[in-house]
Amino acid sequence: KPIDVVRGTFRRKTKMVYSKVLIVFQYCITIALIGCTITVIRQTNFMMETDLGYRHDYLLTCANMTQNAAERAAVRNQLLALPGVEQVAFVAGTPADGGENNSGTDKEGRHHSYQVFIGDSAYMEMMGFEILHRTGVMSDQGVWLNETAWKMQELPEDATVCWTPQFGTAVPLLGMVRDFHTTDLSKPIGEALICQVSEESFDPRDILIRVSSSDPFGVMDRVRQWYNNYRGGQLFSGSFLDDQIQEQYESQKRTAQILSYLSFLAILISALGMLAMSTYFMRQRAQEVAVRKVFGATDREVLVRLISGFLKLVAAAFVVAVPAIWYLMNDWLSGYVYRIPLSWTIFAAAGAVAFVIAFGTVLWQSLKATRANPVLAVRD
Repeated sequence: KPIDVVRGTFRRKTKMVYSKVLIVFQYCITIALIGCTITVIRQTNFMMETDLGYRHDYLLTCANMTQNAAERAAVRNQLLALPGVEQVAFVAGTPADGGENNSGTDKEGRHHSYQVFIGDSAYMEMMGFEILHRTGVMSDQGVWLNETAWKMQELPEDATVCWTPQFGTAVPLLGMVRDFHTTDLSKPIGEALICQVSEESFDPRDILIRVSSSDPFGVMDRVRQWYNNYRGGQLFSGSFLDDQIQEQYESQKRTAQILSYLSFLAILISALGMLAMSTYFMRQRAQEVAVRKVFGATDREVLVRLISGFLKLVAAAFVVAVPAIWYLMNDWLSGYVYRIPLSWTIFAAAGAVAFVIAFGTVLWQSLKATRANPVLAVRD
């Protein structure tokens, strides 16, 4: 209206519209970043805490240095003599490093791709593979198949031999173990083959050592000193299986960290924007607040009216941000075969954080406006 232009209220109303749009936009980005951060952190924690199907705690691996079975027996005895060393096995591959891939086509024309793990008689017990079925075959050159491999070969329950690409022929079948992960959770569990062999019949790649849970790093230091002395000064390069597994999720942890920083920055910018807008808004509505109080409005009624106006902006931002979070995180989670669901709690948590920030930011200004002397506000 012309009268609004003359009084200058047109400019103030226009400025308020732009400010409100900016606040909605800022909080939309903030809520989206918070929701994405929560999702990435939850998925990362889910992957690191998921049961992988084998024991990986307090297991230490180091490069094998032995040349023959007699030397391996001597090394095993020396390691077991170290305080805190509980078990020792000679292996070629662990689920944490993925083992070795071996593929081929069986007589029926079915293609198989196996992750192969080879170990001595102590290997199965140390890794804690869950045995689901024993065939009753007794052999020091037998194999165990995981559930997926058993199904892929379409073996009957009473099978005693199986085809493997490792040997290219039928070998004694010891039984079936529960499926276990050999990669991170972005890939499905595939066929796995565990060769249980005698120490004389294979060339191990690593030594697997179970250490005491009371002082694992102290035991690792003792193993390092023994290893360095045994190898004539060649440095020990062993690591815990837990650390190897953690390394698989370094990229996810970095993503979560970056998103956390961005979320904090967005929260700070949004809070400052809301503070600036609330300061300006309260000054513009000082006379309105004073008139309402003169006509009997309580401080609580005025406070609720002032704060609710800002929270409506956050609610509008939340409505816009929810589809954005769902789209971005659904696309990101689709890269994982084993994933968390996009629960409503993720959206609720992101919205709750934004509402708390907005409420805390404008509360002080609102309290200041409601407690001001109405006579002074009307006179100004």
